[in-house]
Parts: sequence; structure tokens; C-alpha cells
Amino acid sequence: MKKTKDMDVGGQDKATQWILRSIFLLAIVVLIYDVVIGNNHIQFYWENKSILEVFSNNIKNLH
Repeated sequence: MKKTKDMDVGGQDKATQWILRSIFLLAIVVLIYDVVIGNNHIQFYWENKSILEVFSNNIKNLH
């Protein structure tokens, strides 16, 4: 039982690390992509804030 519990905890830690790394990689890719084009998308999202509102609402619903 102890071995299976340790394996489950390790698996959860690896899953959370993989999710965080994928989010950071996506953010870096989007930043580089927008810098190459000319920051048009970031300015549009920042002025619109629709994506940020949806993201914040999803976080509020989780808690």
C-alpha cells in the first residue's frame, strides 16, 4: 500500500509539473510569435480583456 501511495503522489506531481510547463511554453511561444509579428495580438487581448475575464472566471469557479 505504501508503494502505491508513493507512486500516486509522484504521478500527481509529475502531472502538475507537466501542466505548468506546457502553460509556460505556450505563453513563451505566443509572446515570441507576437513579437515577431508586431505585438498586435497582445495589445488586442489586453484592450479587450475577454480572455483574461474568462480565465479569471474559471479560476473563481474552481474555488
